[in-house]
Amino acid sequence: LLGKQRRGYKALSASLISLASGDSNDAMRHAEKASALLDSPASAKLLAAQAAQLAGDTEKVRETYQSLRQESETALVGLRGLMNEALRMGNNSEALGLADEAYRLNPNTEGLWLQRLELQIKKCRWIDAEETIVEAMDRKQLSLKTGNRQRAAILYERACIAERNSEKDLQLSLLNEAVKLEPGFIIATVKLAELLGLEGKVKKADKLVENLWKKTPHPSLAAAYRSIQSDLDPLMQVKRFEVLASKNPGHFESCLAITEAAIGAKLWGEARAQLKILLDQSDPTRRVCRLMAEIEEGEFGNIDQSRYWLDRVASAELDEAWLCDNCGSEAAVWQACCKNCGDFDTLLWARPLRVVRLPDNQDPSS
Repeated sequence: LLGKQRRGYKALSASLISLASGDSNDAMRHAEKASALLDSPASAKLLAAQAAQLAGDTEKVRETYQSLRQESETALVGLRGLMNEALRMGNNSEALGLADEAYRLNPNTEGLWLQRLELQIKKCRWIDAEETIVEAMDRKQLSLKTGNRQRAAILYERACIAERNSEKDLQLSLLNEAVKLEPGFIIATVKLAELLGLEGKVKKADKLVENLWKKTPHPSLAAAYRSIQSDLDPLMQVKRFEVLASKNPGHFESCLAITEAAIGAKLWGEARAQLKILLDQSDPTRRVCRLMAEIEEGEFGNIDQSRYWLDRVASAELDEAWLCDNCGSEAAVWQACCKNCGDFDTLLWARPLRVVRLPDNQDPSS
């Protein structure tokens, strides 16, 4: 018996060395020999599965992991192996089912909760995803700050679904909860303020926008503020935006918010004065150039001067935008998942980097 075991472990060692060397056939041969000599231990089966993966033998991989899945001691190894194989094949539905089964066996398995969460999000199983986040927070696998932000993002996605289904009460409830979890959540605040405005709760909607403006002025907040009382006289709208801007005086967005309101009321002097504040501080951004063009044409009908500002747009400083922190792509509106790379909770409000293309004959190192 000892001699048989010795030969078995020797075959196991040889299989491991062959696998590390990239020799899948030799690794498989030694793994099968080890399995026979050692009465099919899990380590030999696992090596056989890895050798089959190296050889590209999908059927053998699945067969081996399925065998591991059947034994209580190795069920988790088998499930994760099958799950990873399903992910490799792009079968997210199967992978999620296997992740759920593995999670029931041992929710504390390293990285399993995150794999499961990513699959739930890909399948838009938002309620399940939120439960996974809460459980991860309870087990200290996820910080309170990150967990609350991610829960808020999920609640916002559920609110969008409720809106499409004309479930206004549910939408309102979900948005309220999202904003409570993440008070700085701009887009959820915008949606909630717009909804409150439609219900005639103007003061509550105004306060919601004004409170966030103190910390994080944003063009979407300004648009929501305008929509809350969209039927106001243009001059009254200017007064209204002066109140909003007073919550964060001198901020770039405060100046632009008053500028746009002033243009709407044809208060050209006030509009110019606000843009002058920004132009005295730094080079104009694209939004500033477009507003200057609008003022030149609106006040004086000066097409040449308006065109001058429009021509400057191409070379002007870029305005802030929603950017994916993972792949760097820009999104027109905030969304829980990046449309380009699919990652969850990666969109940030930031200024894009300007990409300068070098001439084909120029050395990048020069």
